[in-house]
Amino acid sequence: MVVMENEYAEPTAGDIDAAYQSMAPITRSGDWFAILQRYFAPGGTMEQRDVLYRETLKAQGLDDNT
Repeated sequence: MVVMENEYAEPTAGDIDAAYQSMAPITRSGDWFAILQRYFAPGGTMEQRDVLYRETLKAQGLDDNT
């Protein structure tokens, strides 16, 4: 979404709104915020992937802190 070089710029409310609007069409509901909430919520997709990620690392003999 944003590329910066050697520094970060603080997004404005307009920047955030524009990003939200640009992502809405790729969702079935048109609500990108709801997708993010579901992904990062306790028990959400991110946590479900974390379990599989840790199992995969363990099966490969790798430490998940590397």
